[in-house]
Amino acid sequence: MAENMITTTMSQPGVSPSKSGEVAPTSINPAATSTPPRPPRVPYHQIYKLPAPIRTFPLPTFYPSNPLSLFHLAFAWLRQVLLPPPAEPSVIHEGIWDPDTRSVHVKDPKSIRAFWEQGFYGKGSLSRSEPNWFKRELSRRGLDATTVSEERTVSRREERKQVKWERAKAELEAIEKQKLEEAQLDSEPVNAAVPESLAAEVEPKPAVLPASLPDPVLSVTSTASSSQPATTDEYVPKTVAHGSIVEHKAPVGPLELLALPNSYARVRGEEPVLSQPESTITEENVRKEFKPPVGPIELLALPNSLADLVALSVVSVLSEEIGIDEDGSSEDQVEASALTNDEPETSATEVNDTASSEKERRFSPTVESTIFQHTDAASEVKNNNGSSDTEAISSALPAVEKPVISDVVPAVYSEELVDKEHFQLAPEEAFFLAFGLGALRVVDPVTKAPISNEQLLANLRANSYFPPRSVDNLSPEDPFLVQYAAYHHFRSFGWVPRHGIKFGVDWIIYQRGPVFDHSEFGIMVVPSFSDPRWSEYEHEESKKSWSWLMGVNRVLAHVLKSLVLVYVDVPPPPVFDEEMKKGGIAAALKKFTIREVMVRRFSVNRNR
Repeated sequence: MAENMITTTMSQPGVSPSKSGEVAPTSINPAATSTPPRPPRVPYHQIYKLPAPIRTFPLPTFYPSNPLSLFHLAFAWLRQVLLPPPAEPSVIHEGIWDPDTRSVHVKDPKSIRAFWEQGFYGKGSLSRSEPNWFKRELSRRGLDATTVSEERTVSRREERKQVKWERAKAELEAIEKQKLEEAQLDSEPVNAAVPESLAAEVEPKPAVLPASLPDPVLSVTSTASSSQPATTDEYVPKTVAHGSIVEHKAPVGPLELLALPNSYARVRGEEPVLSQPESTITEENVRKEFKPPVGPIELLALPNSLADLVALSVVSVLSEEIGIDEDGSSEDQVEASALTNDEPETSATEVNDTASSEKERRFSPTVESTIFQHTDAASEVKNNNGSSDTEAISSALPAVEKPVISDVVPAVYSEELVDKEHFQLAPEEAFFLAFGLGALRVVDPVTKAPISNEQLLANLRANSYFPPRSVDNLSPEDPFLVQYAAYHHFRSFGWVPRHGIKFGVDWIIYQRGPVFDHSEFGIMVVPSFSDPRWSEYEHEESKKSWSWLMGVNRVLAHVLKSLVLVYVDVPPPPVFDEEMKKGGIAAALKKFTIREVMVRRFSVNRNR
């Protein structure tokens, strides 16, 4: 790959390269040189080189055209005969059956890495797929500089989101520019047809906005300079004139939202004012000053955030306990005093009327307190010191201060970090590792005794129903047997099946694994009862409608996957039970037949 690379030199603007081919020295950024180099990362094909948690020792290939390959083949064969390798699987891992989650838990770190790196089995209980919660926590606390797959996925999504936003911005600019050009072309013949005698009577048209992105912040400032100043009590919707058509723009910016009459800033009597003069307001200045709030501290610092509504909510709770008139005048005064920290204007007659009103009190009328406590009930009656309880409410309310970003102190973790994640194996994965490969030993969670394959199969079949059935009521159409037949089928052909609940299917299969590529196919398992002897036994036919099929196919088409319907032909109960008695699990599973049908959407343009 390095042989095909072509090195090019870029000259600075205004500087031409010399005729002799020498390159002018360029300035070196000191920040780029100070960045420490990344440590070398182990390639994926070395980490995930084993497709299963067992090792194989194949003989080398013999090439008739190369006689030396015969000696290599003879040497490898003699070495395996004289010094045979250990029986595989050489390492048998241990898992614990969990009846609550209906899965097998693996807690040994070596076993966890072995199952994931050698076949992509299971998932982390606190992770999406790969068990890397411990690494994510170390990175979050700043104890490890390495990144995990989830963080890299988030960064790539943010980059794609920014690219999409830039593309949408360019498209909006092009549309606005085209509309303005069409509006100017439509207005030219109209202006030419107006007589000169009536030109003075025609009202001038509003100024056309510049051809740029219709930023809500800029639309507020631009229209404010051209039109008459609007009053602070009413919100004037922003419009853009395209010829004779006037379009209203929705308030989507922070300043327009705060300028709405029902916003919290308008309730408090405040108006959003730019700190810069109107003449110096530009798109760059506005974007520098008003950055979008993305953090929790910045969101709490907004004028309509929870920090500003605490006083209002506390006052509303306290005002319910005050004996006020039904017209709500006293409630408005308490709310205004809490928001503006001013004493409400109350006359002596209003106090006497409120005090004489016959309403229930939560405290004894004979006990009078001169000191206001948060636990005491509120009242409009004068206390012994001559002050009203309304003043006590405003003075006793805690001063709600907006959090400042600069005051945030980084969290200090004193306790040692412990890995709280365990590994989960699905029932199909656990049985394939235990029965198909022999690399897993499942133990009972109470007695810690190993569970045999026959007992494990019966346990998994019973727990595939909800609620679990007894062992005597099992049949060959158990959901576990049907799903495991499809899982074993694709694992035998070298595919990597993973659960596909995210895409609405039973399984998604990878060619090599989720680390190397995306899955190409979504598997939907459908049981089939083609044997005529099934008419003598009760069984549940699969009820799938055409709308279900089109919905699943449409979802997979959006993620560039193909739908594969896997029909599992289930043997009748007499045949299955007879094979279980004669040849065991292997002979019974051979009676299941797999048929694959790929479903594709028909398009007239593509499928001609």
